Amino acid sequence: MKSIFNLSALFFLLLLIPSTHAQIAIGEWRDHLPYSRTVRVAEVENMIYCATQYSIFVYDKDDQSVLRKSKVNGLSDVGISAMMYNKEYKTLVITYTNTNIDLIKEGKVINFSDIKRRQILGNKTINNITFNDSLTYFSCGFGIVVLDIKNEEFPEPTYFIGPEGSQLNVLDITFGADSVYAATESGIYKASLNSTNLANFNEWTKDQRLYPDKSFNAITFYNGRLFTNSHIEGNTSDTLFMYDYYSHTWSILPGSSFLQKFRLNVSNEQLIEVTELGIQIYDQNFSKVATFDNPGGINLQSRDVIIDKNNTKWIADNRYGLVSVENDKSAFFITPNGPHSHKVFDMAIEDQKLWVASGGRTLSWGKMYIADGVYSFINESWKNYNGSTGYKTFDTINDMTCIAINPKDNRQVFVGNWVSGVIEFFDEQVVNVYSTHNSSLQIWPTATYVAVSGMDFDSHNNLWVVNSGATNLLSAKKPDGTWKGFYLGSNASSIDASKVMVDSYNQKWILVRADHKLVVFSENNTFDNTSDDKVKILTNAPGNGNLPGNKIYSIAEDQDGRIWIGTDQGVGVIYSPQNVFGDGNYDVQRILVEVGGYVQYLLESEVVTSIAIDGDNQKWIGTERAGVFLLSANGTEQIHHFTEENSPLFSNLIVDIAINHKSGEIFFATSRGIISYRGTATNPNPTHSDVVVFPNPVRESYTGAIAINGLVNKANVKITDINGNLVYTTKVEGGQVIWYGTNMSGKRASSGVYLVFVSDDQGVEKMVTKILFIK
Repeated sequence: MKSIFNLSALFFLLLLIPSTHAQIAIGEWRDHLPYSRTVRVAEVENMIYCATQYSIFVYDKDDQSVLRKSKVNGLSDVGISAMMYNKEYKTLVITYTNTNIDLIKEGKVINFSDIKRRQILGNKTINNITFNDSLTYFSCGFGIVVLDIKNEEFPEPTYFIGPEGSQLNVLDITFGADSVYAATESGIYKASLNSTNLANFNEWTKDQRLYPDKSFNAITFYNGRLFTNSHIEGNTSDTLFMYDYYSHTWSILPGSSFLQKFRLNVSNEQLIEVTELGIQIYDQNFSKVATFDNPGGINLQSRDVIIDKNNTKWIADNRYGLVSVENDKSAFFITPNGPHSHKVFDMAIEDQKLWVASGGRTLSWGKMYIADGVYSFINESWKNYNGSTGYKTFDTINDMTCIAINPKDNRQVFVGNWVSGVIEFFDEQVVNVYSTHNSSLQIWPTATYVAVSGMDFDSHNNLWVVNSGATNLLSAKKPDGTWKGFYLGSNASSIDASKVMVDSYNQKWILVRADHKLVVFSENNTFDNTSDDKVKILTNAPGNGNLPGNKIYSIAEDQDGRIWIGTDQGVGVIYSPQNVFGDGNYDVQRILVEVGGYVQYLLESEVVTSIAIDGDNQKWIGTERAGVFLLSANGTEQIHHFTEENSPLFSNLIVDIAINHKSGEIFFATSRGIISYRGTATNPNPTHSDVVVFPNPVRESYTGAIAINGLVNKANVKITDINGNLVYTTKVEGGQVIWYGTNMSGKRASSGVYLVFVSDDQGVEKMVTKILFIK
């Protein structure tokens, strides 16, 4: 199946975008992907295309600009496995880890999803790309697939070249001496190019002279010789062999290292060996002429390389992005701004500052040893905090699990982890690490470490911390820095727990691993008096919570004080949470909706992993398999449903959702990285003191939504021209209104300056901002 997307206009726009992030308009998306871990590199005229594991960035050698290309702006997928440019046919070929294929040619992205959609048992991957004229040969985990990039079709059936036509993991392909060679996980296979049916496995023979049962991950033909690398997964001792057609023998290439090798490339008439610690270059006499492993004093983790006509080496590096080496010593590093990794476990935003925890825990509540640390997105720029970026605290602490930002001072950030307890940041610097020696946190006895799984602030600015597995399940840090542990009774002690949410009554809602349980705790707003503390464990029993499903995965309080609960069987709502420790009803109620003419419970077949409330009290619902839903305030109306199939969303598995309530931008943490979407809802301001219009000025080419942000909730808004003629009127819902640039007749407004007036509850109007409109 072939589909086409035109990129010509998009390419022009991207030239205006710097490597740092820029604000987006309402209804637009932007990626927040890591760009430091690159896997492939290609030269396309004066551009260097560099592929990461998730997307692509492009470096213009002429003006030194950097452009991003991802699923947000034209690519068909996320998760790149290989990339190669065919100079003769001016086509860039991109393959993805799910076997999707893109061709970029003449400003268009042409997608081939045929392999992705096919039911193929076994190792369904694309390992490599090789060209032979217009034919592109894909080395696949099951065999070989051929695509004609000129005619944009698959001209031949799949080559299953294993014994008796079985599947075989083909890792690389090359052409030479009238033959096609396949490096596989079980030896080197060969077939004649004169064969009329290469799809017939009988046309292929295994070379029995060179370790017929070993794995070979790279192969290339250079200056009349055949080269291949013997590689065993998990073994760092590789061997590079050379075949001499005159003596018909294989031998180890003299001077070759035994380092792990990822690629064998021929570029600018030189043979390049891409190793785990740099590159080695051989001349036409097969003599090593250069080694680049420490340019500029930086140790490389190279994955691919090309050499341009100026003899500049362009290296795709697994740590430093794109590396340009122009001589034997100096190096130029090109890495667009982004988070350190695609991994996310928790996110939090306070006053436009986003912080991300990268770690997590296993399904059995064990350690994962993820050392990617913490990321922050502040002033439109990502910053990373881990051992590799110089933060020594993270050398011994991994598995970050939760984030809490002080709502009264967003310079103070707390990060929970699955090792030692809580890390405190102030002004983006680590100032404290709280553990058993300086806080009330306790060791999880059976695991011998401090496991912190959730944190939240109450209205008194106390930080509440879930200490999973500890005798005292809850600890709290007061604003004066003192800590206190809280014993919640034998049924809520030494148990596996996860998130905590503090509601507007200062009740603490604690999610636990056990089925049919939700712990609620109140210290009755008397922090130091434990005699009036109360604990209740809600269950699936009517009258005691009536929890739906088996497990609870997410929880949030909306603007009406209602508690929304995400379970493995959809969504439920506690409409009167104040009754948990009172006499009234506090059972979960399930919302009935009509789907396809049938009435059913809201999202009853979905695992709800995250719930976030926007400025209009609408509910953003993240799921495990179905992407993201935007629901009306009462949950009965579906406003949006974003999936990886119908939107730029990277994955249908949503890990977390965080909302920038000032701009209306919603951040989705997916299993394949962070992506954001700018919605229409923002939190209201107490006064009209910080009104912002975006975009402003409104250019003649812009036809999207114009957002007027920073308004008081429920205020009346009027937009007039400079002569006082009314062109638009509306009422604020949340803190923002939207104008689509039309007048009262529905026609596009004329060029000029427009005035925005807001009237208060007494009807007094005030001009709060101006909009320059260009028709």
